[in-house]
Amino acid sequence: MGNLIKSEFYKLTRSGVFRFLFTVPFISAIILSLILNLSIKDTLSFNLGNEFSFISDSGEIERSLNQITLFKLTVIKNLPTLILIMCILAAFFISNDFTTGVIRNTILSGTSRTHIFYGKLAVYILGLIIITGIFPLVVTVMGTMLFDFEGESHYSIFLYIGRSTLLYLLHFIAISSIFMLVTMILEDSGKVISMTLLAFLLLTVGYKSLDHIPLVSTFYEYSVFNQISFVFTKRLTPGEILVSIISGITTFIIFTFTAKVLFQKKEIK
Repeated sequence: MGNLIKSEFYKLTRSGVFRFLFTVPFISAIILSLILNLSIKDTLSFNLGNEFSFISDSGEIERSLNQITLFKLTVIKNLPTLILIMCILAAFFISNDFTTGVIRNTILSGTSRTHIFYGKLAVYILGLIIITGIFPLVVTVMGTMLFDFEGESHYSIFLYIGRSTLLYLLHFIAISSIFMLVTMILEDSGKVISMTLLAFLLLTVGYKSLDHIPLVSTFYEYSVFNQISFVFTKRLTPGEILVSIISGITTFIIFTFTAKVLFQKKEIK
C-alpha cells in the first residue's frame, strides 16, 4: 500500500495539470503579498472588496489588516472555484488511468482493488489540499513576516485559524469523496468535467428556485457545500461545531463507501 501511494504521488507531481494548478496560486500568492505590502506602506492604494479595504472615505490607507482577515481573504471558499479545481484534477489524475488502461494493468499485476482505490483517493485528496492550501499558506506566512499585525492575541488567532482549517479540511475531503464517486461512474475525463459542471449548474438553479421550501433550505444549510464556508464564522457554538463535524464525516463515509463498492464490482476495460 505504501509503495502504491508513493507511485501515485510521483505520478501526480509529474502531471502537467497538477503543476499548473499549483504554480498559478503560488505565483498569485507572492504577487498579492507584495501588493498588500505596498498598500501598507502607502505606496499603492488597494481595495480588497466588500469585507476588507485599505482605503478609507478620505482616501487614507487603513491599517486594520490582521492574520485572521488575511486568512479569511485567501482561503478558497467560493464553491464554483472549488468544484472546478476538484473536477479538473479528478478528470486528469483518475479518469485518465481508466482510459489509458493503467488501472486495468495494475489490477492484472495482482494489486488489490481496495488498495488501488484508497491509494488513488488518498493522493487525490493530498493533491487537492496542496493546490488549494498553497495560496493562503504563502500569503499568511508572508503577511506575518511583512506586516506588524495588531488587535488580536496570538492565542485567539491560532485558535480561530486552527479550528477553521480543521473543519474546512473535513468538508473539503467530504466533497472530494463525491468527486471520487463521480469519476468511478463516468470514467472519461471529458465527461467528468462537463457532467460535473452541468450538474452543479442545475443544482444551483434548482436550489435558487426551491430555497423557500423549509426542507430544501435546511438540507442545504447542513450540507457540506454550505458548511465549507460556514466554518469560517468568527464564533461558533459547540453545537454548531458538532453538527458541522457530523455533516462532514457522514458525507465522506457514504460517498467513499459507495465509490469503493462500485469500483470493486466495476468491469475495467
